[in-house]
Amino acid sequence: QALYPSLPQVKLCDFGFARIIGEKSFRRSVVGTPAYLAPEVLLNQGYNRSLDMWSVGVIMYVSLSGTFPFNEDEDINDQIQNAAFMYPASPWSHISAGAIDLINNLLQVKMRKRYSVDKSLSHPWLQEYRTWLDLRELEGKMGERYITHESDDARWEQFVAEHPLPGPGLP
Repeated sequence: QALYPSLPQVKLCDFGFARIIGEKSFRRSVVGTPAYLAPEVLLNQGYNRSLDMWSVGVIMYVSLSGTFPFNEDEDINDQIQNAAFMYPASPWSHISAGAIDLINNLLQVKMRKRYSVDKSLSHPWLQEYRTWLDLRELEGKMGERYITHESDDARWEQFVAEHPLPGPGLP
């Protein structure tokens, strides 16, 4: 287990302005905290579920760097609409190129170019055995498989065969 420690658990809160958005539906009312809002919301255009993926990109940026991707001296709305985000050497020179690539693909102004949940989960930066184990454990507790996919099972079984792990086997 020491080689593959469990990941810390993250809990989200403050859903006071949350709205449920269907797979194909669009909304036009503005909800959310400005620093996390996607460009289409700020422009009062129609938006769909991809706006959450923009917010995930901002959350990743903040979680990895401890700062927002915005310059305090400039209008936040302009920066979001232009997606002109900076990656200053401190701390970004110590953060993997894979993480930056995923963030860049989430912080896409055009909704059709923005990564979906599935595309994000299959990004190489998130393809680690410990992450897969944690997700499978969560699915086991929930009683259904909804994050991982059966098509990945053989790949991880092969990984375990090539990299013997201490402790219990696959979930």
